[in-house]
Parts: sequence; structure tokens; C-alpha cells
Amino acid sequence: MQNVLIISGHPNLKSSRANRVILETLAASDLNAEIRYLDKLYASGAIDVASEQKRMEDAGVIVFQFPLYWYAAPAILKQWMEDVYTFGFAFGPEGSKLKGKTFLASTTVGSGEEKYAPSESKSSCKSIETFLRPLTELAKFSEMKALDPIYSFKMAYITGVHTDDDNHAMIQRAKAHAEKVITAIKNQAS
Repeated sequence: MQNVLIISGHPNLKSSRANRVILETLAASDLNAEIRYLDKLYASGAIDVASEQKRMEDAGVIVFQFPLYWYAAPAILKQWMEDVYTFGFAFGPEGSKLKGKTFLASTTVGSGEEKYAPSESKSSCKSIETFLRPLTELAKFSEMKALDPIYSFKMAYITGVHTDDDNHAMIQRAKAHAEKVITAIKNQAS
């Protein structure tokens, strides 16, 4: 199996439940995976571009795991992308270092699926695929093979708002989400 690089784009994983469970499940799996925790590595904001690019070059599969924040990737992941996906590395005449690698966007969404359904009262499309399209296009621009994104709804837990049963159900959804990621990675390899 190819090396798998998982980029955790949660800005504060200690406070997370869903993303933390997903990453713990991925780490315990039989994937040959390295997880890069951006919130721990780059709390100061200074990204080690050479190190991150080397890890991407060594990987066959690159996964972005993050919560959807205001219809986009969190700022820490966005900064990482802006710093790491450079001319001469990810694109441009000599920028073919990611060519042929597999990309997977894996995200959690706090609200329910109904919040992202098309509505006759609103003119815009609110599908998750719409909000994840920039990541898919980034992968394609870098000549990567983009797998269909994996996303799960109702992945938020707020103390005093949600019940213990809600928390338990969310944790089960997080584990199921991780299993979908594992299956997608293994299926693309065969």
C-alpha cells in the first residue's frame, strides 16, 4: 500500500470530538499513514514548507481532514495550502511533484444535512460538494487524482445544548466516517 499523508486542518484538535475520533481511528488502522497535526506543528503560523513538501512527495495518497468552517477549510489549513502548494512544486513548468498522487478531502459538518439541501427560496446552491470544489480543483490543477470527498453531518457537540446520547451518536458517526476514508484509500489502491 502507498504511503498515506493525512493533514489535520483542525485549528484546535484538543477541543474537537469528531475530528479527534476520526484521526484516532485512522491512526489505529492498518493504513501506512503519517498524520500532520497543523495546530500542534504550526501554532506560531510559520510553516516549514520544505518539510511539508518532502512529506507530500513521499506520499502516494494525501488526505485533508478538517471541520468545515464558514463553508470553507479552516484558516490554518488554508495557510498551509497557500504556503506549500508553490510554483515549481505543485504547478508550473517544473511543478509536477504531485502528479499522479491521490487526493481526498474529508470533512465534518456541524449542522444537519437539511441545512445544505437546495432550497427554492434561495437562489444559491448550498451543497457540500460546492464548498469543497476549490480543494478538488487544487488537486486537479496539481495533476492529482481527486477522489470523491467524504463528509459527515451533525458532527458538533456543544455542552449544555446536546445530550449524552447526541454525543454518543456523533462519536459513532465519526468512527463510521473514518471507516469510509479507510475504504476509499484502500479501494483506490486496488
